[in-house]
Amino acid sequence: MMGTLLRGPEQLALSVEITVYKGEARQFAIKPDVIANANSDDIPSPTGIEVRHDHESIPYGLNRVLWGEGSWVEAVTSNAYESIGVQIFGDYTIGWARLLFDGEEVWRGNTAEIWNEFGRFGGYIEVSGFSPGEHVLRVESLGFDFHPVTVAFFGFSQTAGLKIKD
Repeated sequence: MMGTLLRGPEQLALSVEITVYKGEARQFAIKPDVIANANSDDIPSPTGIEVRHDHESIPYGLNRVLWGEGSWVEAVTSNAYESIGVQIFGDYTIGWARLLFDGEEVWRGNTAEIWNEFGRFGGYIEVSGFSPGEHVLRVESLGFDFHPVTVAFFGFSQTAGLKIKD
C-alpha cells in the first residue's frame, strides 16, 4: 500500500509508504538499526550516510533546529536499507514542517501534534517501499508559524516497521 499526502481537500498518491510513530524511536521495542545524529558537525555519521544542512539551521547538541521557512536538514545514503526515518523531538513550541523523500513531498504537518508525553513533543516518521539506490530524506521547516522544528536524528532499518512497545 502506498502512502497518501493530504493537502486540504486534496489527496495525492505517493510513490512510497509513510508511517508516523508517536514517541521517541530510541525508546521503541524495535528501534532503527542505524542512527545518524541530525547535527553531524561534531560526531561523524555512520559509514555510507551523509547528513547535510543549510546554513540557517542551528546546531543544538546532537540536534539541528530549523528556523524560518525553508531551513532544512537531510540525510543521504545509497546503503541498502528498507526504511529511512526521521525523529522530530522537542518541547511544545516545535512547529510545522514537511518531509521530502528524493524531492517528493511525502508528509507535512504540525510536529507538536504527533505526540506528547512529559513535556516532550514530536514523533518518528518512517519512509519505506522504495527501490534500492541513493536516497535523500529532507526535513524542511515551513516557518509560517514562527516555531522552530527540532530534528534529533535520522534512522535507517534493514527491515521496515518499528514497534513502539513489547
